[in-house]
Amino acid sequence: MKHFPSFSGGFLPASQVLLLRWRHQDVQNGGHFNPAGVVSIHWNHFCALLAMHGEVKKMKKDSGFTLLEAIIVLAIMMIGTLGVPALHSYFDRQGAGLAAERLRGDLQMARFMAINKKQTCSVFFNKPGPNQYINSLNQQVLDLSGYHGGVNFPNYGPDGRKNVSRVAFNRQGMSTSAVPVYVYLADQKRQSVYCISIYSPGGISVARWNGSDWR
Repeated sequence: MKHFPSFSGGFLPASQVLLLRWRHQDVQNGGHFNPAGVVSIHWNHFCALLAMHGEVKKMKKDSGFTLLEAIIVLAIMMIGTLGVPALHSYFDRQGAGLAAERLRGDLQMARFMAINKKQTCSVFFNKPGPNQYINSLNQQVLDLSGYHGGVNFPNYGPDGRKNVSRVAFNRQGMSTSAVPVYVYLADQKRQSVYCISIYSPGGISVARWNGSDWR
């Protein structure tokens, strides 16, 4: 038989608890016994217990991991661990490429400024600081440290040619050098090396070193 705690510290059988609830119901109804009220009280308690039982089962179910879920999580972690070094190397290579394209755009801008302002416009490399360059007319400075992979101006390209310290365009938009000049960019590990070529008529091109030649 099920027992319930009493105020005296002991336990009462379920039949006595039911009798007490009947008496309480008699008092509320002016001394008249109302069996419907007793049924209503017990039905409400029964529904509440069922609801609590369902919530507990749901919590137990939601808090656990199945073997399949654990295997999936482990597989994702392993893939992520193996993929991080390759992803890091990819971003290093992309940093040098983005810097080369930006430099080509800035050299084109210097050429257009020389034509529009009808005066020579120069771009100085490793000024005002290492791995920076500056436009002589608008004094715009770009720092290669903003690119991923430690992008820099190496002293020499992989083809053995020396990196230049200055590129200039005259008022006609032509290079002030009678021969092509070359600006080299590379990441810190030299996994990705780019050459920006500036030709006498003012043309500018970008090529990437493939290990044996430019392409």
